[in-house]
Amino acid sequence: MKNKQTLKKRIGDYLEKEKLLEGGERILIGVSGGPDSMLLLRLLCEFREEKKLELIAVHINHMFRGLQADREEDFVRDYCQKNEIIFRSYKIDVPERMKRDKLSAQDAGHLVRKEIFAKLKTETGANRLALAHHLDDRAETVLLHFLHGTGLRGLAALPPRKDWLIRPLLELHKTEILAWCQELRVPYCLDPSNNKTIYRRNKIRHELLPLLHEYNPRIAEGLARLAELAREDDEVLEFMTEKIWQENAVCDQGDILFTLESLATISKAIKRRIFRKAFREINGLHATLDYHHSEELLRLSASESPGYLELPLGSMCRKGYRELRIGKKKEELPEKREQFYLQIKPGEKKEIPELGLSVVLSEEADLNDVHNKDFVLPLPRSLAEQGIILRNRRPGDMLRTSAGSKKLKKFLIDLKIPREERDSLLMLARETEIFWIPKYFSALELKENLTEKPYYLLLEQVEKN
Repeated sequence: MKNKQTLKKRIGDYLEKEKLLEGGERILIGVSGGPDSMLLLRLLCEFREEKKLELIAVHINHMFRGLQADREEDFVRDYCQKNEIIFRSYKIDVPERMKRDKLSAQDAGHLVRKEIFAKLKTETGANRLALAHHLDDRAETVLLHFLHGTGLRGLAALPPRKDWLIRPLLELHKTEILAWCQELRVPYCLDPSNNKTIYRRNKIRHELLPLLHEYNPRIAEGLARLAELAREDDEVLEFMTEKIWQENAVCDQGDILFTLESLATISKAIKRRIFRKAFREINGLHATLDYHHSEELLRLSASESPGYLELPLGSMCRKGYRELRIGKKKEELPEKREQFYLQIKPGEKKEIPELGLSVVLSEEADLNDVHNKDFVLPLPRSLAEQGIILRNRRPGDMLRTSAGSKKLKKFLIDLKIPREERDSLLMLARETEIFWIPKYFSALELKENLTEKPYYLLLEQVEKN
């Protein structure tokens, strides 16, 4: 009894320190039948009355080990019946799921468990999910992530609490769990597959950690401490990321939009997190963006030119001259330009409804009353009397300058005019020669040839219908 109270106090102190339970919770408990989960179940039963807990044991038969797995399911069911614990069991063909979704055994099993717990949370109204991860599990996971290549979030493995998930046994070694099961006479089953080193985690458990133990007898505690420090730093960076996100991210028709000006002021570390957050916003909370794609996004955002990047799950990033957009790939439709073409002669006034503009070609113009000189052009009489052509761009257009000709496309790119705005620019043209683009370009020879009183081409804004 004294030993039981010692363990109960130790776990109780940990529950309080990490704020894992407040009292009155309905808790799902993942119970495989092994020593870790059986000790967890026993300990939560010890707190059941004191903290007014409702316990629901959940056992998942992955159908890997035939009759042995069935016996483990029966074992957990019997234990729950004897101890008046609500029991839920699920028999899922994980091998079939592996083949169907092309997953490893561990990934398929993890995905199945996550789906079942999420379903049960909705069905039962449970507000906690207790799992039996211990100190050595945490050390193994840190090493596993380290070997794969990871950042702070990967090092912050198996935190005591994440959302509704809690891990009350994280301060116990596996050897302590086995000793307490023996001391308190907690029954359990052993899974022989845990000893097979064909799985990477098992190789870390049985080969790498014992080797590291020779260099540091407290290697598990050291790795767990690393995980805690990484978790604390990660939380600070996430707080900063959320603040910057609120100030800079814009949701636009399902896409996430950032101005390049705002991104230029943000550090690379925060930008990586912002891009990952944008990817989750587009594809769901569990979607992950790998290191390779994060770095590609960083390179694209820092580039001086526009660009396009395909991302996983049918997503994309498009960078213009002023903004960067992350969203779902849109179905590419054939390019459809809204063509407009207008000929105007002296004394006429016409409208270009596509642009919301009226156009006047007149001998009279009080330039003092014109608010924007960029929309007024004096023209030689000979040119005006031929009839002025105003239109948007066409393939093969060239700019007519005093120094020769220049491709219109290159001119617009050099000016960093966004692609989607280029087709709506108004241009004064003759065949494929462009003489004037309001606000952007005016051929010098037009003004140089003003040897007599000019005509004035005036543009005015009108309301679109």
